[in-house]
Amino acid sequence: MNDRRPGCRRYRGFTLIELIVALGIFMVLGVLSYRALASIVDSRDRVAAAQLHWSSVTRFMQRLEIDLQQIPANLPDALTYDAGRQTLRLVRLAPNGLGDDVRTIRYRWRDGLIERDERKFLAPPMPKDVVEMNEPEVVLDSAQVVEWLWPANNQVSDAGIEWQASPPAAGSGAPLALGLRLRLAGVSGDILRIVALR
Repeated sequence: MNDRRPGCRRYRGFTLIELIVALGIFMVLGVLSYRALASIVDSRDRVAAAQLHWSSVTRFMQRLEIDLQQIPANLPDALTYDAGRQTLRLVRLAPNGLGDDVRTIRYRWRDGLIERDERKFLAPPMPKDVVEMNEPEVVLDSAQVVEWLWPANNQVSDAGIEWQASPPAAGSGAPLALGLRLRLAGVSGDILRIVALR
């Protein structure tokens, strides 16, 4: 005979303590997962920002190098520097070396920005050309220190080049190379770039 009555079945479930322990475990796992995900997203954002910053530095250096390598070697004052206005002025030939598309390029450092402008070459430069920039384009931001370096007396030896901060005298030709020392915000140390002009 079966003693069980249809209405008296006992259902075994979780106790309250077992539910609290399970919820606690899920909560700990959720917090750990959230922290790991937040750390990954934060790292990704920092890497993307650093990559964007160094990409802009690379673009600036490449553009500067292209401009400097197109300076005519036999033109006096093709490369000059105004320390008071912190402006580097250069005369650049056409990119393909043909035609009469000679341009005046200026790089100016002001308020942490390096600006560049370009205009048709005028010889001799008008005073307005020296003072005002024509629609300057920001080519690099966050520049705390910008220092242009010239070879001392255009000497070259096996031991290397001695550098000086003061530009060559007026009327002299372009030097063999030009150095640029940059200090950027958020970057420890200086960046030094040497560009051979010939």
